[in-house]
Amino acid sequence: MQKITNKSKSLIYTSQFGFAKNIVIIAGGPHMDHVGSQVIQNIKSQDPEFKFFGIGGPKMQEAGLEQNYADINKFLHKPLYPYKNFRHFHIERPYHPVFSVYHNANRKVRNEIDKSDFFKDILEKKPDAFLCLQNDFFMNRVYNFLTDLYDINNIVRPPVFHYDRTHANQRREFTEWLDHQFSVNPMQQINWAKYEFPHTVVGHEGVGRAWQYLYSRNSYYNTLADNQHIYLSPENQKEIIEQLVAEERVRFRQENGLEESQFLIYFAPGNISKEIKFSCKSFKQGIADFLKRPENINIDQSHFVVVVSLPQDSSAAEIEQEVKAMNLPIQVVFTENKYGAMAGSDCGIAHNGEITSECAACQLPVAIVEYMPFVQSYYMQMYNNYNNEFNIMKQGEIQQELVGTSNTPFRIQEELSNMRDPKFRYYVADELAHMLYRMVPNSNKIAGQELTQGDQTFVRHSYTYNTMATKIVESANVYNLSDKQAPHYKLKEIRSDLIKKAIA
Repeated sequence: MQKITNKSKSLIYTSQFGFAKNIVIIAGGPHMDHVGSQVIQNIKSQDPEFKFFGIGGPKMQEAGLEQNYADINKFLHKPLYPYKNFRHFHIERPYHPVFSVYHNANRKVRNEIDKSDFFKDILEKKPDAFLCLQNDFFMNRVYNFLTDLYDINNIVRPPVFHYDRTHANQRREFTEWLDHQFSVNPMQQINWAKYEFPHTVVGHEGVGRAWQYLYSRNSYYNTLADNQHIYLSPENQKEIIEQLVAEERVRFRQENGLEESQFLIYFAPGNISKEIKFSCKSFKQGIADFLKRPENINIDQSHFVVVVSLPQDSSAAEIEQEVKAMNLPIQVVFTENKYGAMAGSDCGIAHNGEITSECAACQLPVAIVEYMPFVQSYYMQMYNNYNNEFNIMKQGEIQQELVGTSNTPFRIQEELSNMRDPKFRYYVADELAHMLYRMVPNSNKIAGQELTQGDQTFVRHSYTYNTMATKIVESANVYNLSDKQAPHYKLKEIRSDLIKKAIA
């Protein structure tokens, strides 16, 4: 247990009770900056009175993180997290040969916030909820210290949420500080021990948003989706999306002056500088080898086109610069219409992340590259077998992963050649159909709300970040209106009742 110093005690007893609405958000790595910014935006859209402080990157600060206490880049980028259904006791120790590097990175950030006013501001601002985005190793150390501070001051602790690449029945070693888990993966493992923990499957935001875009482009389905909800067909969703993708394919190619006969390769190099440079280097040589294959030598190079969608953030300029610097021998089309590009392309190469889920939602077969050190890729395969959500659920490579030693120009050109068969697209769509449907969250409050249009029945779903924001806002408002002071011997009892009301 963290030792409470005299300085900490003085902070505790001089803090004032307040009613301002604050939420602490801690992004556990640079890759969580985007997720944090989206959650902040969705919370502000539901209740603009909330203020935010914690640890985040430029996107979170732009979205509304008013005070940042540490450099998010000191965290490790996309650390490995085991999916195995066991208490990973042995990996959560700083002397573990692989995971020690994670703990060293966390220690640097912890030292940084210790020197800042982070803990002082928490005591003064009385946040109404905590949200940690991945990196539970770091959050465990921070929140254990905060628990002692709250207990000594006889203050009921606020609700604590955690977002991570977990599933419903996965055991956690540190759950005493956690109240609710947002699970990314909807899979269900055999649960012999009947282990349960409060959770909500939120999936990936990109799946629902991709389908929302496709709905909006069709006059028959455009009333079935808005920014808050989307209606999906439990029986025919794959066939509906197949029709909408075919329509968008024709539209995208016409808008960009591309022929139906041309072979379009979608390229998504990531959104962080290391990812972009790594992906472009691999892709450049892979494309060169692909064009030298015997079946492509006698084909005019105008037949092949690379399509790059530029994100609407600061990484767009770097992506465009790096792609142009590759000097590819074939035509390159830049577009801001991401979902149109996915629907209009024949296959793709994408850096692992939410973009691969968006490609799957648009029924685009992709091969996945990922910036990952060799040792980390070795242990990733040992613990998880795969690193992509769909492959983990399927326990097979639907989206081929080119990680570690398999990330070579030969493998890239080989996967492009395999995906060139038009039938491959329909195979991928069939394999992913039931997983994609479960990737769009269906919260308890909207479950069972159906709509009939023509001879089809649709069920109302929500989106990832909207679902998270709704649950956080509701619980934070309950805590904000409650009496936070209590006798020490009643803290646990009062908090238990409060959490039951706050997190339905």
